[in-house]
Amino acid sequence: MALASYSVASNYVVDEGDVLTIKVYEHEDLNTIVRVSGEGNISLPLIGEVNVINLTLHQIAQKITMLLADGYVVTPQVTVDINKFRIKKVTLLGKVNSPGLYELHKKTTFLELISKAQGLTGDAGNKAIIKRRASGDEKEKTIIIDLKRLIESGDTSQNILIKNGDNIFIPTTAFYYITGEIKQPNKYNYTEKITVFQAITQAGGFTEKVSLSRIKITREIKARKQVLTDVSLDEDVLPNDIINVQSVVLAKNEEKVTLLGKIRNPGIYVLEEKTTFLEIISQAGGLRDDSGTKAIIKRKSGSGGKEKILTINLKHLIEEGNTSQNILIKEGDYIYIASIETFFITGEVKNPAKYKHAEGLTVMQAITQAGGFTDKAAPDNVKITRNKMNDKQKTEILSDVSLDKNVLPNDIIDVQSAASAKSEEKVTLLGKIRNPGIYVLERETTFLEIISQAGGLRDDSGAKAIIKRKSGSSGKEKILTINLKHLIEEGNTSQNILIKEGDYIYIAATETFFITGEVKNPAKYKHTEGLTVIQAITHAGGFTGKAAPANVKIIRKINDKKKVFEKVAMDASVLPNDVIVVPESFF
Repeated sequence: MALASYSVASNYVVDEGDVLTIKVYEHEDLNTIVRVSGEGNISLPLIGEVNVINLTLHQIAQKITMLLADGYVVTPQVTVDINKFRIKKVTLLGKVNSPGLYELHKKTTFLELISKAQGLTGDAGNKAIIKRRASGDEKEKTIIIDLKRLIESGDTSQNILIKNGDNIFIPTTAFYYITGEIKQPNKYNYTEKITVFQAITQAGGFTEKVSLSRIKITREIKARKQVLTDVSLDEDVLPNDIINVQSVVLAKNEEKVTLLGKIRNPGIYVLEEKTTFLEIISQAGGLRDDSGTKAIIKRKSGSGGKEKILTINLKHLIEEGNTSQNILIKEGDYIYIASIETFFITGEVKNPAKYKHAEGLTVMQAITQAGGFTDKAAPDNVKITRNKMNDKQKTEILSDVSLDKNVLPNDIIDVQSAASAKSEEKVTLLGKIRNPGIYVLERETTFLEIISQAGGLRDDSGAKAIIKRKSGSSGKEKILTINLKHLIEEGNTSQNILIKEGDYIYIAATETFFITGEVKNPAKYKHTEGLTVIQAITHAGGFTGKAAPANVKIIRKINDKKKVFEKVAMDASVLPNDVIVVPESFF
């Protein structure tokens, strides 16, 4: 009688990519290790190809036993075991904190996968869309998970098992905007059947200047924006509505200063009597961790209104206690806290990354900061890529740099490898990535996989990745652009291209715009595609009581020249780097 044997994992269902160990008792020439092909077949001595897709180890052992017993081996005893499990991979994109490619090493539920991705972002919507590929008799299908039922109501029927090859996309939530005379004007997550009154309550309620008879809603109806006036408090709010609560009282005249840059709460602040630099910084919640060593103050000087530039050395003031830098702030001052200066180090160091620059820093000190050389480093073969003086758009490469050479802000230090015999396919990854550096391509690697190797995108990454690629034998450079919004937020995997040896990948910073003048929180804000002037003003807390909405200006750079657009409409588009100026009304 033929006997089939199998391992303790006999209920495991085999799929393509699994590696199986097959043994036939007392027939060593038939023992083999085989990989399951894309068609689900394995090739065995004597009996040739056997289809094993979607069979358990027990069923495979029985099938091989029957085939061998059919004229090849007398009473065969077959053992089937897993030598190496296939690598199950899923793609998770959209509104999670760490989107990318994930490997499944065991049975994984939807919530377990979301946990691996460090949870949903604050602007995640109420559903997850899973595109599941065809398998066996099952056709390709789309599965919708109701996140509200799963997370808020605890409906675990939504917490399905994730399968190999799943493409999961978490779309963004819908929003509405609320501005004007309320305590917390902002953008808010939309929920079904929310009324104007509930929206205003969510925004902290009315200020004392409110006029209940003058609530307006700007709403898009059939691709056209319409303004609804005298809106009642029980009116339903729709996605992308802009609610404007009007004022009937003008603000009193106050001495104000503008505080922007790397400060915890940028905005306009009212000066009390004799306010010092440190006092105004304290009012704004203090410096951010990524603030640099300089504060720049633009001050109007004299009756002619000429501008004077003052520079405060924050290191001398805060770290060394030099209070001569703690000057009095004057009405109309425009204070900007510069960001930290950095340098990059990559190549054969233990911790390639971006680091904080310090005055007088040498190459050796920079390498020590990055954990020192690896065993493969060539200390006498260090290169620096540096911005040319007075031209940030052009760079120069310094070769065979000595270890006592000074490092400048924004330098890229590249420690070369001494192992010239071993040819490795490498790519350079810089910009708004958690761990910039040089990465080795072990196999076919997609854009998302190399981003995952580098720890994922930073929070301040923009919507574009730029890849410089050498093309053909001539070595001419080809520029590829990846739309990160289409890839990560919208799940368009056509952007997930294969990375090639020598690629230079740069993750651009987020695009921004500026808004200043008579808005409640003038500052620099993140730009989004399709942004309008009224949405930008809403981001900035809405108009103050002194604003002249009909006279809004945009200062825009076109071909390196500044152009001023006067009396801009509220539905006009805002472009990256625009400066929106809301002037004061004198009537």
